Amino acid sequence: MSHDKPGRVLVVDDEPLNRELLEISLTAAGYIVVQACDGQQALDKLAAATFDAVVLDLMMPIMDGFEACRRIKSNPVHAQLPIIVVTAVSDRESRLRAIECGANDLLTKPLDLHEVELRVANAVKLKRLYDQLERNLDDVRRLQQHRDNMTNMLVHDIRSPLTAIIGFHQLLRMDIADAVAPESLEYLDVASESAAKIARMLTELLDIQRLEEGKLELRRFPVDLDALVKKTITPLHSLLDGRTVELVPVAGTCTPNIDAELVGRVVENLFSNACKYTPRMTHIRVGVLAVTHGVEVFVGDNGPGIPAAQQDAIFERFNQGARSGARTRGCGLGLTFCRLVMAAHGGDIRVVSEVGQGAEFRLRFPA
Repeated sequence: MSHDKPGRVLVVDDEPLNRELLEISLTAAGYIVVQACDGQQALDKLAAATFDAVVLDLMMPIMDGFEACRRIKSNPVHAQLPIIVVTAVSDRESRLRAIECGANDLLTKPLDLHEVELRVANAVKLKRLYDQLERNLDDVRRLQQHRDNMTNMLVHDIRSPLTAIIGFHQLLRMDIADAVAPESLEYLDVASESAAKIARMLTELLDIQRLEEGKLELRRFPVDLDALVKKTITPLHSLLDGRTVELVPVAGTCTPNIDAELVGRVVENLFSNACKYTPRMTHIRVGVLAVTHGVEVFVGDNGPGIPAAQQDAIFERFNQGARSGARTRGCGLGLTFCRLVMAAHGGDIRVVSEVGQGAEFRLRFPA
C-alpha cells in the first residue's frame, strides 16, 4: 500500500479464527488492524479511534452487522466511513438490506483473502480522498471567511471618507453654482454621482453578505406591488436616454407581504440593467401579474440576450454577464443581490432570454 501513513481497518466478526485470518492478511498488506467481536464493541472502538475502513460480518450475537452498520452510518462523524460487509448468506433480501443499512461493498464467505485486500485498498483510498476533499473545503471556508472579514473592514473604512466626499461635493456645488460655467458644474455632478454609485455598491456588498449569512431581517408588510414598481422606476426615467417604458397594466391588486425597501432596490437594479442593454429608440417592458400561487414582476429589455449556458451564472457574485453592448459595466453584484433578496422572501428570480431576442427577468413572490 503506497501511503505514508498505514490505513487503519476495523475487523468485526464473532468468530476469532475469521478475525485472525483477516488481521494476518491485512497486516501483511500494510494495514493496522483492530478487532471487534460484535457490533456493540465495534461502536465502542469507533468512538475511541479513527479508522479508514470497516470489514463487518453480518451474522453476530448481541448486535448483528445490519444494526451496527445502520448505527455507524447514522452518526455524522462516520457517515463517510466505508463499510465492507461479509456474509455467508447469499440471498438477495439480505444483500439489499445491508445496502439499505449503508454498506458500501459486500463479500461472500468463504473469503478470498486477495479479494478482501483489493476491496479494502479501494475503500481506504475512497476514505482518504473524501478526507482530503473535506480538508480542502475547510481551507476554502477559511479563505472565504478571511475574504469576508477583509471586505467588511475595507467597506467600513471606505464609507466614512466617501460620505465626506459626497457631502463636501454638495456644499461646494452650492457655493460655486453662480460663479462657474455650467460645464464645470456638470463635471462636479458627474463626480458626485460616481461617489454616490460607489456608496451604493458598498451598501449592496454588505447587504449581500448579511443575506448570505441570514442576518438581514426583512420588514415585511402587505404592499401594493404595482404601485411600488411605478414609484421605483419613476425617478429612473433619466436613464432612458431615448428609450421608452411600456408599463403593462395589472389586473386587480397584488399585495404580497414583502420588504418594500429591498424589493424596490431589486426592481431598480433590473430596470437600470434594462436601460444599459436596450438600444435607443426601443422600449422596456415592466409589469406585475398574478400567477398560480403567487405574484410576478417582470422587466424585459430589447438587448442582445443571454446565452442559455450562461443564464445561471449571471446571478453569481462578481459575474458581469455575457451580454455585449452595455455602455457601462457594474461590479457584478446587482443580480446576486436580487437573487438573495428573492430567496429571503421565499420566492425566486429567473431570466427568459434568447440571443438576439432580449431578456426578461421575472420575480416570483409566493402568495
